[in-house]
Amino acid sequence: HDVDIDEAVAIGSPGLGAHADDLSEIDVPDGHFFVGRNSDDPVPGYHPTVTETHLVLTEWVGTSVRNGVLLRPLDHPEARFARLVASGVAMHSVLDVADGSVICHTDLDAPNGRLVAIPIDDPGRSIQLVGEAEGAIDQALAAAGRLVVVRLTEAAHSIELYTYSGEAAGGIELPGLGTVAELT
Repeated sequence: HDVDIDEAVAIGSPGLGAHADDLSEIDVPDGHFFVGRNSDDPVPGYHPTVTETHLVLTEWVGTSVRNGVLLRPLDHPEARFARLVASGVAMHSVLDVADGSVICHTDLDAPNGRLVAIPIDDPGRSIQLVGEAEGAIDQALAAAGRLVVVRLTEAAHSIELYTYSGEAAGGIELPGLGTVAELT
């Protein structure tokens, strides 16, 4: 609906999320959007995932999709979680932990998405496995020793397969144009 907004106020801790001051999505005049939040009191949420070797926590603040990633080896339950990715930077969806790296679907430096391996011992570095392309990566999953990528191109999905080193390994042909609802 096209509704003119003269003033907008959001109250909460952390308000509307880490990037609530980005008003590019709504039409509120500059200086007329007020967010009440305490940046010293971020209220994170955590989504745990267990791989064969690690407990992975996906961390988010508010409604932002720019999540953080923390992990801890399963064989050291007394260890502290190590931060791999800070919240507020980009979307990171962890697919697996393999060969000393965390394999993620991310939109960091790639609005259409890409898959990267982030070395656990050097989290400031990432190794591109599957690059950004014209078709956006809509879903990704690690299964049966392969990386499965669902790409959206011209309103239809395609399924691509890759090795853990990022080499193309074929695809899965769909019976016709359509949508892949969910990878499991």
